[in-house]
Amino acid sequence: MHRDSYRPGPPVDIAAEPAGDRWTLRFVRELRHAPETVWAALTDPARLREWAPFLADRDLGAPGAATLTLVDGDTAVAHPATVRRAEPPHRVRRRPPPLRRTVWSRTPPAAPPARRCAGRGSPSWS
Repeated sequence: MHRDSYRPGPPVDIAAEPAGDRWTLRFVRELRHAPETVWAALTDPARLREWAPFLADRDLGAPGAATLTLVDGDTAVAHPATVRRAEPPHRVRRRPPPLRRTVWSRTPPAAPPARRCAGRGSPSWS
């Protein structure tokens, strides 16, 4: 898909859930793409630069340290991040800025092909 042909989908439901003295913001997106396509969009630095507000210094499809550089116009700020879990092409869990944790996981086969969940808040969120 080219940027000029992008048309946003309908708004998604979000939930704000209390978790002790923090809150978790959770949203789920139904994606019309194969899990392998979604995996590449979430982990491959070249694909991330097409849509994400950050640049990754390495492929995020394997556990380990990484640097995510948030880009806003001419301003770029590098932040350390950690990929905590990677199960290609079904699940990746990372702690990038500005979110405390981002999790992507594929739903069971009876459900739509892929979902992306993102949250900000409690470290117990998954």
